[in-house]
Amino acid sequence: MISSKIAKIKTKLLTKSNFFLAGIIILGFLLSLPSFSLFFTHDDFFHFKIAQVSSTKDFLNFFSPTHAPENWAHYRPLTTQVFYAIGRYFFNFHPFPMRLLSFSFFVLTIILIKKIISLLTEDDFLALISSFFYATSATNFSKIYFLATQELGLAVFFLLSTLFFIKFLLKKNKNYYWLALLTFVISLTAKETAAVLPAILLLTSVFLKNAKKTTVKFSTTILYLIPFSIILAIYSYLHIFKYGLPKGNSYIYDFSPRILNTTFWYLLWSLNIPEMLVDFVGPGFHFLPALFKYYSNEIIPILTVFILQSLLLFLSAIILFFKRNFYVKSVIFSIIWFMITLFPVIFLPWHKFTIYLTLPMFSISFFLALIAKGLKQIKSTWSNILIITFSLVFSILSIMTSRLTYKTNWIVQGAKTAKRVNLYLQQELKNKENIKEIVFYDTPEDENLPWKPSQVLKTVLSDNNFFEVFYNGKPKAVYTNTKPKKKYKNQLLLKARQFLGY
Repeated sequence: MISSKIAKIKTKLLTKSNFFLAGIIILGFLLSLPSFSLFFTHDDFFHFKIAQVSSTKDFLNFFSPTHAPENWAHYRPLTTQVFYAIGRYFFNFHPFPMRLLSFSFFVLTIILIKKIISLLTEDDFLALISSFFYATSATNFSKIYFLATQELGLAVFFLLSTLFFIKFLLKKNKNYYWLALLTFVISLTAKETAAVLPAILLLTSVFLKNAKKTTVKFSTTILYLIPFSIILAIYSYLHIFKYGLPKGNSYIYDFSPRILNTTFWYLLWSLNIPEMLVDFVGPGFHFLPALFKYYSNEIIPILTVFILQSLLLFLSAIILFFKRNFYVKSVIFSIIWFMITLFPVIFLPWHKFTIYLTLPMFSISFFLALIAKGLKQIKSTWSNILIITFSLVFSILSIMTSRLTYKTNWIVQGAKTAKRVNLYLQQELKNKENIKEIVFYDTPEDENLPWKPSQVLKTVLSDNNFFEVFYNGKPKAVYTNTKPKKKYKNQLLLKARQFLGY
């Protein structure tokens, strides 16, 4: 009896589809491999600070919808306080197991994308190639390399809720409905942008109804979504009026036509254009000279491959248009998914980053897969060549963009800088328990640098949060533009630039 069940499980797991999925996951792992050697940086130290817990009550307070820790107006207890508490108390501040845990959520995201698209379309090819495009996208860089992002936790519970709701509509099993509701609540503790989930569930139900895959009436689906809406209304009230909203120069909402520019950039990034390019493009899509002065060896090949990718995409779309094999309803579904999941950040032109493409990339990957599927149905050797060529070009462009991002991105450079500081201080403070203050200062040679080394260190180490986490607040750090004229007995004076690697 048991052996027959094991045999059935093996048969189910050892399918051609799962082998391809395993290969996609391995490819995603290889692309993410350099991230596993990185230290912490920036917000990591603040998150460790607010993840301190000494009792069950402290742990439960993480989830308080009315108390913002340290005036941090982001309600993300599961992916911030809980995640960093695990790193603090179970992993003893070692970054590798935390990165491994984070990457496991990336793997779950890929698997969930495959499962959701399989249920929506009943097409393994579409599901697998969507997973491929998602796993190899350059937009994955920030959410994998930066532990402080909450996107992967959000993606897993967001997609789980979607998956359970789809299964409920298909199988009419109420257990799936309650699981969908539960994972929706959990997703709200992962990140605020989970608020768009009810709209996605409505979109998904319409898609299934149009595809005649469910007999659940639209009016009935609306009734089932009422509990989701009530939970969202309560959550929104508490977050806005009790917990508080984020403030800062970048959190400025702009409801002007600028949203077209913001949307355009998110579309470019979703097709593997480097995120840093936004800083080198002026009005009228004019490239600033500094881009080619400092990064010509990387950016020229990237733009060349991007043009090739765009031509292949355009050519494929033209072929499908004339052959009339394009899936209109699926394309509309992917476009609406993209806009719904991007909606929470689309009005923030000064706060746009590739990490916000975590959920929208589901639709981009699906869209690209639809083009590949359309080409596949055209019984021609050229169509297969186009599919393979486009997939290779997409992957190559992603690798090139990821390599440039690794070289220039503040996440990588910050992690390397923080690691240098940590290793230095571990040796320097070993026999100097009397040091109460560390002064990081700039020198006259630093005057021509675009950023003051002391201020770079202050940002990387999150001011004194690094010292509070790793040294219990002793010593304190001071960041100054000039070397102190007098050195006190309990002070340690350090040139800031020595830790920056240049």
